[in-house]
Amino acid sequence: MSTYTSTFRKIAEQVNAKAENPLDVPYQGLSAEHYRDQKLWPVVQREFSGGLVVIIDEIDKHGEVNEVLYTLSRSQSKDDVDFPVLTIGISNDIEFKGEIESRVQSTLQPEHRTFTPYEEDQLIAILENRRDAFYDGVLDDEVIPTTAELAAEEHGDARRAVRLFRNAGEIADEEGDDIVTANHVFEADELVEVELFMEMVKGTPLSGKLLLFALTRLDRNNPEKEWFRTSEIHEVYQTVARDVEVEPKGYNRALELLNKHVTTGVLESKKKEGGDQGKFRSYSLQGDVESTRTGLINSTPELQTLMGW
Repeated sequence: MSTYTSTFRKIAEQVNAKAENPLDVPYQGLSAEHYRDQKLWPVVQREFSGGLVVIIDEIDKHGEVNEVLYTLSRSQSKDDVDFPVLTIGISNDIEFKGEIESRVQSTLQPEHRTFTPYEEDQLIAILENRRDAFYDGVLDDEVIPTTAELAAEEHGDARRAVRLFRNAGEIADEEGDDIVTANHVFEADELVEVELFMEMVKGTPLSGKLLLFALTRLDRNNPEKEWFRTSEIHEVYQTVARDVEVEPKGYNRALELLNKHVTTGVLESKKKEGGDQGKFRSYSLQGDVESTRTGLINSTPELQTLMGW
């Protein structure tokens, strides 16, 4: 275990430690301000007196991001903290900064840094460093360039490139081939989207998966459309649920489940206000429709029965 990991664990244990006297129970719950003043800041001061860096990954998915940023940005003036507190937010949404409220902007005074996706030659260098995962001589010369090219086309994602590289080797092994070729990479490319999606929905309740399946059905039947309203999805979902002999959830619960998929990045949502139709929210799949559909069927026995798999 690294020094930093052990230190962070120690801080967490101290911050969340129970009272020394278990009979000393407060009459009401601790406020967030009291928690910070009496528990969090004293421990951080003792362990990291030089300052604190708070890193929030996928910050655009946080439901109360403005309150979190506002609290952190005012920690020195409001909470009387005498060490610097730096906040780093990471997001793939380049328009996210527009969602930060003006009151937060004024106290946070954010600086924005944009990191471009990996280019093909950079991905080749990354994959070359992982060549030792294979036996000498089993990689065809075109494997790494082909893998890098496909990954570069998909937002320059290094994690996807490494996964594709590994999957190509696994496919060659399963097919009994002595050499991993570009064809194995192309086969892996068809499977990696399904695999990534299945990981994203792992642990999702059945109703959540059926809602996504309903959206894939809408997408298939309406190729000219990209966005679908909650009411449209819920209507198709009710039919799918009854087809697999499951009692469908109500509209509000369906809305809650759809928003959870937005949080994990499976869906994108937008809200429209005003006009003849009033307020409504629409959703769109982030990934490939067929990969999403296949992933849902592979991970859901009820859908396998429905589709005859």
